[in-house]
Amino acid sequence: MIPILKVQRLNKQFGSRTVLRDVEFVLVASEAAVLSGPNGSGKSTLLRIIAGLLPPDSGTVRLADVSGIGEHASWGIGQDERGQTWRKWGRASSGSELSRRIGLVPERMPVLRFSPVEYLTHMGAVRGMPAARLRERTVELLALCGLEHAKDAPIRFFSKGMLQKVGIMQAMLEQPSLLLMDEPFSGLDVNAQEDLVRILRELKSGGTGLLFASHEPGLAARVASRQLVLDGRGAVESRELEQPAAGEYGVMVRTLGIGTDAAADIALRHGGDCPWGRADDGVWFRPELRFRDKLLLAVLQAGGGVLSVQSGEVRTEGTFGRLRIEAGEGERQ
Repeated sequence: MIPILKVQRLNKQFGSRTVLRDVEFVLVASEAAVLSGPNGSGKSTLLRIIAGLLPPDSGTVRLADVSGIGEHASWGIGQDERGQTWRKWGRASSGSELSRRIGLVPERMPVLRFSPVEYLTHMGAVRGMPAARLRERTVELLALCGLEHAKDAPIRFFSKGMLQKVGIMQAMLEQPSLLLMDEPFSGLDVNAQEDLVRILRELKSGGTGLLFASHEPGLAARVASRQLVLDGRGAVESRELEQPAAGEYGVMVRTLGIGTDAAADIALRHGGDCPWGRADDGVWFRPELRFRDKLLLAVLQAGGGVLSVQSGEVRTEGTFGRLRIEAGEGERQ
């Protein structure tokens, strides 16, 4: 596999607090890795450094030339072959077209008065894309993200899921080899989550490397094969992720009489850590088929009722919510 990103001995402090300490990892083409860890552990800081938006105190970030454009782009603080210290920073300071080979999707897209077509046209023009290629790429991205029907609609009226798609489209305009995302699943309803999983898988199958921060372990495992865990003290541990079984989240269970804490516990302990959310009439769960009966029994034992059980593609309304319960507490009776 072709390495596209190499992070070496990266360090960052804010005042006396160490956020990143000797961070090292490699990402290859078509690989997806998820950054996880407690709030404040340095996930967003690491993404900003890799994107060239924040300088490290020491260490290097190297982006490989997988496009045939030129030499590797490097930024950070390091030593060359002669032992001379070099400092280079900023997306424009890499000195080649490779400085555009990273796409960045922010956690929150600004609400703009543009339509998607107007926004992508503006962003492509700013980046100097040829007009014909820009029009062609806009059509490709609208199809990928399923926004053809809304291509001329004002972005300011979009849902968060649609805004997330717009953010991905602008980041992928120039087909970067690496896509960075900060909490891409945060606040999305289950339908938007499913769309995003599909989009990210398609990008990955096309050769794009993905690196994203997420507090959603079940969803992250459907895209990523590796987890980079930040421990809150600056260190990073790499772990392989177990991939979900086929037939993911194929059952929709609607319930009533279940509180938030009980729903989180049931989803984690009895539903295979499945997605769940609140709706006007109660709580919904989307477990894999193999967890269906166990989850239904847990709902009844918790004093809740079952409104419906449906298989196949289900459109769901409601606010996505998910809490993580620490393992090791034992089964509740």
